[in-house]
Amino acid sequence: MTFIHCVNVRFFNATAWYGLSLAKLLQTAGHTVYVLTLPNTESDQYAQKMGLHIINFHLTAKNPFTMFAVALRLNRLINTLAPDVITAHRGEFYWCFALKKFFANAK
Repeated sequence: MTFIHCVNVRFFNATAWYGLSLAKLLQTAGHTVYVLTLPNTESDQYAQKMGLHIINFHLTAKNPFTMFAVALRLNRLINTLAPDVITAHRGEFYWCFALKKFFANAK
């Protein structure tokens, strides 16, 4: 299976630990796992140390134009990777994943 874990946490806290640990366990079990992280953060550094496949996104953008650009990039990524499961460990971009799922089922 293919998984995307969205770990958009700046610091290495319990949320980041859980998301990265789950991603590592799935990867060790033989699944394809991608982790979305905020660039140049503690969580990003820990994910690198754990040997996870990281994709950096500015998921905490406040500017509406930047958010729109990130949502478009995220949409392209989901279309390209075609994951079986997406797990958002924080809620900022959950709306984007929910819309993607809604429109995929509306066909």
